Amino acid sequence: MNISELFEQKKRKKVLISGNESFARGIFEAGVRFSANYPGTPLSEVGDFLKYYSETSENFTFDYCVNEKVALESCIGASWANQRSVVMFKHLGLNVAADPLHTFPYSGVNGGMLILCGGDPGILSSTNAQDNRLYSHHTKIPIIEPGTIQECKDFIKKG
Repeated sequence: MNISELFEQKKRKKVLISGNESFARGIFEAGVRFSANYPGTPLSEVGDFLKYYSETSENFTFDYCVNEKVALESCIGASWANQRSVVMFKHLGLNVAADPLHTFPYSGVNGGMLILCGGDPGILSSTNAQDNRLYSHHTKIPIIEPGTIQECKDFIKKG
């Protein structure tokens, strides 16, 4: 699929796309206005797709950030400004963003915000095993875990 086709208004009946393309399409359909990213496998492509979208849309801003903490804080700020936002990074990046991750839930969000974190608890694509679902217990942030490519898109909109 051509990248520009991901961000067309028309809805298709069925297309063959990757999970990362499905996340990008879900972000588009959910009306997200701001996204920040510190690239890392397995979610690097989502940032690339959204960077392209930001260059072709007046209603969407995308930032590559110097680290995961800055990316998360940028999305928190966008949410406080009543804009839907999504931040993306790999599983180990959640450790870097742990300080704001543990404090912002006390203030809440206004525009809605998602943290898209590419996990690897079984060491399939990285050198470290980490189960980020455990962060949910001490941050009191709900976790949505898609099991199919269709759910990648649908859960973004539900989140």
